[in-house]
Amino acid sequence: MVNRTVANLINQFLFGQSSTSQIPAYWYVGVLKTKLPTSDLNGTVSGYELTNGGYYRIRLPNTADYFEVVGSSAELSYVTNKNDIIFPDITSGGNTPVAGFFLSNVQTGGSAYIWGHLSTARTVYVNSRIVIKAGALHFAISNTEGSSTSTQGLVVDDNGVLSGNMGVSTAGVLS
Repeated sequence: MVNRTVANLINQFLFGQSSTSQIPAYWYVGVLKTKLPTSDLNGTVSGYELTNGGYYRIRLPNTADYFEVVGSSAELSYVTNKNDIIFPDITSGGNTPVAGFFLSNVQTGGSAYIWGHLSTARTVYVNSRIVIKAGALHFAISNTEGSSTSTQGLVVDDNGVLSGNMGVSTAGVLS
């Protein structure tokens, strides 16, 4: 899913009202302990982001070295991560469920520009780490049918299979 800022940026860029200078030079990948409400068009992460000791967002340059645009028969086009995204070891906080991921334009605070949910939450433990394998993030632009007001959002199963009802879709698999 995307927040209102990204939706506006895409539309403005496609129709000549903005430039690429408005696209973030870096993405900060974060982890969600609970799903973001689909009704939140701003992508608010406060209260939803993992807060365990040792956790922080991972900074990735927004370049072809880190992200790959792929065409496929299932979607018009999608973007995936080219490398593993490895978070630091969790140092405190006990057993915490992980429900999804997000991309933000800032290291702390702010909002999720793009986010996705896992259909089955994972659990992080002290002395464990979260790894998002290369190719596991999947941001797709596709033609979809269905109600544009659906609040079901997107769901990703353990195999990374996406179901939902959005023009821009996201998926991720944690290992």
